[in-house]
Amino acid sequence: MCQTPSRQVSDIETNTGDQMKRITIRLPEQQVVVLQRMVDAGEFPNTSEAVRGAVRELIERRADRVLKDNDTF
Repeated sequence: MCQTPSRQVSDIETNTGDQMKRITIRLPEQQVVVLQRMVDAGEFPNTSEAVRGAVRELIERRADRVLKDNDTF
């Protein structure tokens, strides 16, 4: 496991030129194992994509609660 602060941010660019931020998260071992199994089964190309997919779903379901009074997106 990585011994870094709970959140680390740095800029990276994707192949499409979109700027992305890197964050470091800590997850229970069981969740990491399940994510890796999903990757191994072909559900996602890698664990980063699995986590991005989960974050996208969370934002789609719940962001309107926070953003309705704020036009940041």
